[in-house]
Amino acid sequence: MITSLGETLSNIREKCLPDNAMKTWSGAINHSFMMSIAVILSVLLNLILGASLAFRQPTITVNPPNMSESYQVIGNKATGSWKVSWADFIASRLGNANVRTLNATLDVLEPMIRDQNKFEELARQLEDHVTALDLHDHEQTFEPKTGYYDIKKNVVIIYGNRKITPRSTTSEGRPIPIRWTYEITIDNTTDGNPELIDIQQYEGAPDIERHRIIKSDEKE
Repeated sequence: MITSLGETLSNIREKCLPDNAMKTWSGAINHSFMMSIAVILSVLLNLILGASLAFRQPTITVNPPNMSESYQVIGNKATGSWKVSWADFIASRLGNANVRTLNATLDVLEPMIRDQNKFEELARQLEDHVTALDLHDHEQTFEPKTGYYDIKKNVVIIYGNRKITPRSTTSEGRPIPIRWTYEITIDNTTDGNPELIDIQQYEGAPDIERHRIIKSDEKE
């Protein structure tokens, strides 16, 4: 009876599941296995690409307002040339400010200074200075001559000629040329805009002995 039942099941299996059906089933299992491997590899690849993009520093192309050429800024690392260009722009705005351009100059500088107290102090000093010049019927002008980047101290030095000029022909005296130096500490933000950290200015040429000057066109 048992043998007869086994033979019957065997006959049914052979009739219902021929050889090609068994091969198709085996192929489906193999195909499913390969698809699972492909899905796993795809997930791993996406994870690797995602991690790479997450840690990749963005590259931003910026064009300082007083320069015709553009600079590429990677992450928050700016080149010496980029810093000199912005420092030259800042020094020119400060050195040529007067009572008429005061507000426009402060509007330009405010986004560069994160510390509100520092900005308010700078605004007060600049306003007092241009107001005093205006009371004496004078204006200031500043013409940058050269710019250097001190890579060791991360300071840009802008050197040029400053003049105190009578505003009208009735004012006494002639333009007084003065050698003037700005020392500007400037860094880069993640969006490629400058962050103004500190400004020092004084009469005379740059103090070479206190600075190891590196020309801005030298490659870092």
